[in-house]
Amino acid sequence: MSQSYNYEDYNVAVITAIDYEMSAFRYMLDKEHTTLPTKEGDTNMYILGEYNGHNIVIACLPGNQGKGAASIASTNLNRTFPCVVWRFLIGIGGAVPSFEHDIRLGDVVISMPEGIHGGVVQYDLGKDVEDGFNIKGFLVPPPTLLRNVAQVMKSNHLLQDNKHQEIGS
Repeated sequence: MSQSYNYEDYNVAVITAIDYEMSAFRYMLDKEHTTLPTKEGDTNMYILGEYNGHNIVIACLPGNQGKGAASIASTNLNRTFPCVVWRFLIGIGGAVPSFEHDIRLGDVVISMPEGIHGGVVQYDLGKDVEDGFNIKGFLVPPPTLLRNVAQVMKSNHLLQDNKHQEIGS
């Protein structure tokens, strides 16, 4: 007999911009759960599932992208799933061009505050100029706990790189 879940059982949310991103995340789920009835006023369609012991709700934007669509999807999700603590926007991101960072297709990119911006650069809050891009504003940085997790992950990666160099010597 399969376990039944309710709206309060989900504490992680993933929002994607397009169906391919949603499909990619669905492939990563350990298992999918039965859908729950849609709550009145919520126009989202949800995929429910489990990943590494976490109950996750996935929503996809309705074919139009941007802040407005993301805001509506997020508001509806928060109302329907009141116990969601972590929210992630997952997808094909446009990385800010940089000679410093080597970002390739398939890489996981976590926004981190750096210099004058909060981590996520919103291109309509800036202006293209002859020698680059002038940022006029930024979005709120990720929560402190997630930024701390990213720092530990970076440290682990550096240690692993050093161990590979030692073995290769």
